[in-house]
Amino acid sequence: QQHVVNGVGVYVEHAHVADTARECVAMLRNELADLLCSSGDLDGAQQQLEAAFNGISALPGEVAAHLFETQGDLWSHRAQRIMALESYNAAARLCVRHRLAVLGERIRGKCAALEGRGLQQSVRRIVTSPPLELHITSFGERSLRIGAQPVTVSLTKSFELLVYLALRGPSTREAIIDALWDGSREARHQEYFKVAVRRLRAQMSVSDAVDFNPVPLGERYALSERFQLTLDADVLEQPDAPDAQERALKGLQGAFMEDVESEWVVEQRNHFAMLREAAWLHWGLSLRSTAPERALCIFGRGVKDHPISEELLLNL
Repeated sequence: QQHVVNGVGVYVEHAHVADTARECVAMLRNELADLLCSSGDLDGAQQQLEAAFNGISALPGEVAAHLFETQGDLWSHRAQRIMALESYNAAARLCVRHRLAVLGERIRGKCAALEGRGLQQSVRRIVTSPPLELHITSFGERSLRIGAQPVTVSLTKSFELLVYLALRGPSTREAIIDALWDGSREARHQEYFKVAVRRLRAQMSVSDAVDFNPVPLGERYALSERFQLTLDADVLEQPDAPDAQERALKGLQGAFMEDVESEWVVEQRNHFAMLREAAWLHWGLSLRSTAPERALCIFGRGVKDHPISEELLLNL
């Protein structure tokens, strides 16, 4: 087993030379994590998965999705099964050792092929990467952009989870399930949650710039600290910023998380609606003395957005 681990480390040092090499390393680490899990070495399996996530600079989306699936299986299924076993019989041990030996030979062959092409061994460096912009559009047509690349999040609950973490910050599994499934304690919602997390991680990892776990789990679930997060709704929480009202009202189209009716979303939607009403009012009042006709127009637009607002109606 140690020979295999060492072999993976040597191979990784050459893997910067090509995307295909990086992909091979990721899949080899994934297989090794699977084997370590089968042998009961859960810490070793976790180390291999973390190395696959963090040690590869250009991880193909489909490979990332496979790694995240293995990560989920490691803790939700295989770990429980392995921990429940009191011992392994001789046949099982022999099978695991044989698979490790085969994998070790494969790694040595890959290393030899790389060296045979005259490639130089890379030097490991600790690189402090600049923050990666993560922009979330939660009003109107929902969207996600990582850097300059649009990213599709196809599952509604996955996008809801993304917005929840963006607004609420690091959260426990229990708090997230309570929010997204309105306090339900049904076992099926535990599985739905796992699917939502895995799908979100996999689809965020499709971005070429994401070579790390975008939704890591420490004590709580959170968006990676390597992101520089911007949420379209943030402008509503900055009333004192120059031109904040105008930017908020021009930039936000539609309602917050339309067609999503979780209790926390409805509460947040109502909160943002009140902030938008206040933004219309403040914008109009700021112009009433210098540009009264424009202020009147703004109050009128505000009434269309909030037809039952007494304060906006009084200023018409």
